[in-house]
Amino acid sequence: MSSASLDTANQTKLLHLSYPNVRIKSIGSGEFVFHTELLEISTYPLNVFPLHGNDSVRSVQKSTMYGCERCTTAYSDVVLAFDVSSFNYGQLDTMLKTAEVLIANLHTDVNQTRVGLCKYESIAEEVFEFDEYTTSNEMISVMNKHIMKSETCMKDKQCSSRDISSLLQDVLREFQKNSEKSRRKAVVIFSQFIFDKDIAERVVLEIQNLKDNGVSVIVVGEGLEANIDKMLKLSTTSFFTFIIGEDFNTPIDAILALMSTLEYDICFVQ
Repeated sequence: MSSASLDTANQTKLLHLSYPNVRIKSIGSGEFVFHTELLEISTYPLNVFPLHGNDSVRSVQKSTMYGCERCTTAYSDVVLAFDVSSFNYGQLDTMLKTAEVLIANLHTDVNQTRVGLCKYESIAEEVFEFDEYTTSNEMISVMNKHIMKSETCMKDKQCSSRDISSLLQDVLREFQKNSEKSRRKAVVIFSQFIFDKDIAERVVLEIQNLKDNGVSVIVVGEGLEANIDKMLKLSTTSFFTFIIGEDFNTPIDAILALMSTLEYDICFVQ
């Protein structure tokens, strides 16, 4: 979306009114991406794409030129990672609601999107692994129960001390141990990304390790206190940087712009 985003949005609304059957697809690019506007233009989350690699553009080209009669949906392995220590209560509540929206819209039955959850407060803790839960209601219930939990490990779970970099190490181990090679891998990190120099260096290193292992890094912060510059540098692409809250006029459902990345069509063309 450019500086004339309002004009663009109005033009697409007029196009929808004139041609109700027209499908509008949008691709976000540039240093800052306005996810809410892209979603409004496209009217359907799966029609919003990041300009990252060739997959998105190629998928749009194929579906536009040939339709989707020979398409199949592919699913991802996704870890939600909460840096609880970086949020106050209100900020954390917003992040939990944002995660709820994402989980509720993913397809999580057997052989579909697999979700894992972990958190860092003063220790790194795995809340649940891939395949431990297969319904969004179960995942959301467990998340809301344990993300608010303070500085304790769940029974039979291994915990590591230090800082948020230990959480990112746990995320990488989860992918290496349990993720299927054929699936996309993504980590959604909920954090304000405010660290001292030593911790920041370790976080950068661990996030680079994730990227080097084929994991897309998505970062989500809340309000004006979020370190936007750091988030833009750490995310795989600017499209994967979300600042939620009234300060940026970004509602929690902006996270749905991720849907075409996590659950996507593979089109076969003869």
